[in-house]
Amino acid sequence: MNTEKRKFGDYEVIHSITLGKTEMIVGECDYKEPRYVCCDIQHTNLLQLPQNDVYERSYLKIMREFSNRISDRVTELEKEAPQAEKVITAEQCVPVNDFNNLTGKVVVIAPDSIKREYLSDRNQLIYVTGGNGARLNAMGTAVYGYNLATKEHTRWERYDLLGVIKKDEMPEWAKEGLAEVKKMIADRSREEAR
Repeated sequence: MNTEKRKFGDYEVIHSITLGKTEMIVGECDYKEPRYVCCDIQHTNLLQLPQNDVYERSYLKIMREFSNRISDRVTELEKEAPQAEKVITAEQCVPVNDFNNLTGKVVVIAPDSIKREYLSDRNQLIYVTGGNGARLNAMGTAVYGYNLATKEHTRWERYDLLGVIKKDEMPEWAKEGLAEVKKMIADRSREEAR
């Protein structure tokens, strides 16, 4: 059993919550003043970058800071979230194993692969552009594509996919997003060909 405690500098992390892409922590140091710290941590591939450090002597004051940050982050996420959150289910999909290659298909990310605060159809629909996981029985599992709502390039694993959305189940906003993504890819290809 691993009993090693997580540290932030000299501070032992005693509370932590991640909402979206931001982790908020509270740390405590028995031999240093001020005794408590609260900060946001942005995780990159290799680093944890602390931001907005606040130091306090009082546990209750640092917990007030911590709870305010959580409340502010929830408010930000509510503004980003669609009003009526819809979730695409397996009944609206064709299983991915029915396809030899998913490239050029719109796949659905399984609800249990998406963080709760991002769970909606706007974060489930991905236009696949490649990756070993896009091919049936390939060695790798990475699937690359574009989110139809945000137009961001993303990476998922094949095991994160619920299925390929049925054409008659695709929401109107997703059809428009698909057209925009295809145009964006075509424009980029023309630009690179020059």
